[in-house]
Amino acid sequence: MFFGAADGHYAGVSFSSWLNKGVTRMFCRQLILDIKEPVEKHIKTLNDFQPEILGGYFTGLKILAEKQEKGELRIKPEFIVNCGEGFNPKEKEYVESVFKLPLVNVYGFAESMIAGIGKDEYDGIYLFDDIVYIEIKDDHILVTNLFNKTQPLIRYRIDDYPRLKKDEHRRLPYTLVDTVVGREEMVIWLRNDKGALDFIHPIVIAEFYVKGLDKLQIVLKDEYSFDFLAVINQEDKDEVVKKIKEKLDGILSAKQFNKVRYEVKVVDKLSVDKKTGKFKLIVKQ
Repeated sequence: MFFGAADGHYAGVSFSSWLNKGVTRMFCRQLILDIKEPVEKHIKTLNDFQPEILGGYFTGLKILAEKQEKGELRIKPEFIVNCGEGFNPKEKEYVESVFKLPLVNVYGFAESMIAGIGKDEYDGIYLFDDIVYIEIKDDHILVTNLFNKTQPLIRYRIDDYPRLKKDEHRRLPYTLVDTVVGREEMVIWLRNDKGALDFIHPIVIAEFYVKGLDKLQIVLKDEYSFDFLAVINQEDKDEVVKKIKEKLDGILSAKQFNKVRYEVKVVDKLSVDKKTGKFKLIVKQ
């Protein structure tokens, strides 16, 4: 079962649709649900279908976990697979605790639907060097696919921000990168004290932790200002906001963004992108 944007030629739904063709259709029965439709519409379908593999955008997986916890959804998947969207460790633990399964994290893009896979025991994501060769640069990657003979890609630039990681366990014979893989749309570009453009790496925001802060989203207003939207699950919200500001000040100071101004806004919930159905950590006003 795939739960994600299904009204266009998105990578996830395209890959899922492919399972209905060729030999694979003999071994699996597939279900695609559009994340932009009301989730209540899908509950009965899922309860009847009883998927063995529950896959899709992490936003959708978390919504289904909430429905499962409330007893509205009653399924027993054997695998949970995240694709096309990042997540923070706290939310990952929640989804895993509800379904009592470890989350498998699939890394891919349109040029290679599955370029790597991550599991807890890997302590990161293994890149599949035998089907796609990825050269990791400071602010992008260069992709050479090794499977497409009709239209091969050679050192094709993709604005992803993976980080190489020392492989202590050697679970697989591939290149290991950090679990969090930032993308261009997740990068915060601001002007530093000298007026030059510089960026805050997406991993800094993805790993931003303050006790009591449940969710966050950065809304970029311009090159000198942004809003920090915060969903806070603690009664003393003022204390949490204070700690958020202290941490933000430290991040900005370290990058010499002392002229940048921001406002922390406490909100009840954060919205997803209306077009794709995905949650974006960084958005532009």
